[in-house]
Amino acid sequence: ATVQCGVKGRACSAAILPKDGFFELIVVSPGEALSEGAIPIQSIQFIEKPTLAIVEDDLPTLNQLADQLFDAFRPVKFDSAHALIEALQKAHNFNAILMDWRLPDMDGEQLIKEIREHSKVPICILTKDVTASKAIARAFANGNVDHVSKPAEPDILAARIQMAIKNSGLFA
Repeated sequence: ATVQCGVKGRACSAAILPKDGFFELIVVSPGEALSEGAIPIQSIQFIEKPTLAIVEDDLPTLNQLADQLFDAFRPVKFDSAHALIEALQKAHNFNAILMDWRLPDMDGEQLIKEIREHSKVPICILTKDVTASKAIARAFANGNVDHVSKPAEPDILAARIQMAIKNSGLFA
């Protein structure tokens, strides 16, 4: 959230109070003294981040990707293709999907076909498998599909996914 702090001499109807490692939003009545440590505020703007489904069977890699992309997205982690498909069937709304190409429960081509039965969101394929280039090239025919090689540089990966979301025209 972007917070506009109180300006000296201007009325403030709220404050944030540090509490247990978090911040509590408190109402401040006109003329009321602020609690010690409270920060007066005039406005708060909540910035919505795109939701990114990340499908990766290697748990350390899955957690690392979620951590690296957290500043740009709200990551939702899946450790299998079937878990993602189940979420899509329950109408989860993702802005994009980042998927490992080689998953133990489903190959990349099949997963993209399954995703496309439920969603037209941008898909970014992540792989270190250089032998899959022809299959990945065929996957581009499904539309709104991109590819990044592992290991991916996080800032470039985030930028490519953000651009895919913007160019998809699916989200305002």
